[in-house]
Amino acid sequence: MINGLFAALILVPPVIWVAALGFVTLLGQVFGCEINEVSAPGCIVLGLELAGTAYNAGILATWGPLILFPFAIAALLSFAVVALFRALLRKARSTPQLPPAAEPHHTKPTAL
Repeated sequence: MINGLFAALILVPPVIWVAALGFVTLLGQVFGCEINEVSAPGCIVLGLELAGTAYNAGILATWGPLILFPFAIAALLSFAVVALFRALLRKARSTPQLPPAAEPHHTKPTAL
């Protein structure tokens, strides 16, 4: 469960960035939309006006690594700390416990 959560936190930000980059490239190369840092004027694809969506995807494609990758790196470092803690805890639990030392019986010396 924990490993899956950390895998998602590590892998999802780069996947989002690559998807935005691919979408912007598709709009620009295939459909001829002009997308820049200021605006995306008149991007019509299959009868839909995608200027706002293209602009937002362009911003994410441009600034995505700066915004998303620190989260992925933080998740990776958190995963390393949690994995180390779990390994140490597992090792501590598997170490055999010695029985408590038997207390010596104190007997009174007997007279001979």
